[in-house]
Amino acid sequence: MEKPHEIENKYILELIQAMIGGISNNFRAIWIITVKEKLDVYFLLEKDNAEDRGEIEDFIFEFEALQEKIVDVTPHVLISKKPWTPPTNARILFSMRK
Repeated sequence: MEKPHEIENKYILELIQAMIGGISNNFRAIWIITVKEKLDVYFLLEKDNAEDRGEIEDFIFEFEALQEKIVDVTPHVLISKKPWTPPTNARILFSMRK
């Protein structure tokens, strides 16, 4: 049986693989929060954009295709230009440099 951090690390690697080449300049940050085998993926965008929302759908589809079994994954899209701080239990996958 995999340990929780091993499952989380696997999710991170597979999400990064799914996102290669799809992150635009509009993405400010991406982070995950896992509780047991439930995965919440947060995408912080500077402005709402249909193309980026489509990319997010593609990221999740590609991630799910990499799984050996069904994963309870929920994407969350946040829109903000304000400074942000991820929750303390979050693992950051991407953060825009300014």
